[in-house]
Amino acid sequence: MKRTITVMYFKDNAGKVRTREFSIRGLVLLVSSIILLLMLSVTSVVFIIKLYIEKGRLTDEFTALLKEKELLEIKIKDLEVSTGNTKGASHPVADSAIKSQTTKTDSVSETKAIKEGGVSHEEAKNDNQISLQNFQIKSMKDTNQLAVAFDIVNNSRSDMAIQGFVFVVGDYGETHYVLPQGAEIKNDMPADFKKGNRFSIKMQKRMEYILPYIMDSPIDRITVFVFSQNGGLLTKKEVNL
Repeated sequence: MKRTITVMYFKDNAGKVRTREFSIRGLVLLVSSIILLLMLSVTSVVFIIKLYIEKGRLTDEFTALLKEKELLEIKIKDLEVSTGNTKGASHPVADSAIKSQTTKTDSVSETKAIKEGGVSHEEAKNDNQISLQNFQIKSMKDTNQLAVAFDIVNNSRSDMAIQGFVFVVGDYGETHYVLPQGAEIKNDMPADFKKGNRFSIKMQKRMEYILPYIMDSPIDRITVFVFSQNGGLLTKKEVNL
């Protein structure tokens, strides 16, 4: 037997009764659907509210983390600066004393080496790096000049270029003629190495010079000095004429 619910109602003022029957099962399904929709709506609203609140909390935490990161970076930079200053700091008095002692020691060592006929540390370090080869000396009597040519050879195994200064000195007995002109000779050595002819070689370079040749007082000896950029004597060669 089908169970139903009959609803009676008046449609107008005529007093005629109208009826409508509803299945109990259908009515239950309708009510259940409405309740389910209401529950889903409420759940959705609650979820959205919680999501909004959680979003705000996460945003605040992220902002706080960014601020902490900036503070940490500032502290790290301060530590690096302070550490660098500590490492680079020096005591003026101690540094001055050490520098003075080092300078005195080097000066005494070099003076002793020169007096004993040796070479300074700079010269010893540069020994055999440079050699002078293939000397050619030709007298040009028609112009009263002496042509001097030679090769500067890099004997080191390094691929880096060697740079320095060259002097050519003609010994006339009582006087000297120095190339480049304007350079001075003191104690049989160029007074200022920086006034020499600058050179730079990786393997070999031909050098050519012209000196005046005076018949009444001819050149007895040609001396070539080669200095490093720091003033150390790389090599010296004398050629007697």
